[in-house]
Amino acid sequence: LGRFTRQTREALGEVRSLMGSPANAQGQQPTLEELVGRIIGDYEEILDVSLSVKTALFLRKVRPEAEDQLVPILREAFVNVLQHAGSNKASLKVSQIGEQVALVVANTDATTTNLALATPTDVLARERGIGLESMQSRIQHLDGRFAFESKFGVFTIKLQIPIEAVFEAK
Repeated sequence: LGRFTRQTREALGEVRSLMGSPANAQGQQPTLEELVGRIIGDYEEILDVSLSVKTALFLRKVRPEAEDQLVPILREAFVNVLQHAGSNKASLKVSQIGEQVALVVANTDATTTNLALATPTDVLARERGIGLESMQSRIQHLDGRFAFESKFGVFTIKLQIPIEAVFEAK
């Protein structure tokens, strides 16, 4: 969370004020910003996460059913960075691609673990039981797409989800 805490929160506060988007009151659905901040906060003791946001969607409220799927998906993605990539440094990139929100989680330091040297097919065959299959199943509930790759020591998980499946109507 190190780099996320001060600089990113201040920058997001400025963006929010420029857009006229106040922080949510308690009892309302969280914004994607709040949801991501909560998840990153859960890992702040063991994982240094850099955050890159390239969309105003980050400030919109997340649908309850999307929250139910995204929280475990993102947690599992960070666990994969810790366990499989053998890294304590990760990045989370949030962007918009057409009518989809894209979330990409990756380790930011190349490693030479067995997983990092394996092909995606090998990894999927070994890990099919829990994490990757669970993420794929959850993302399908949101009509989204899930992909991962392990190249040159970088373990990357990519999610693309239709905007209307993630966010409440304006």
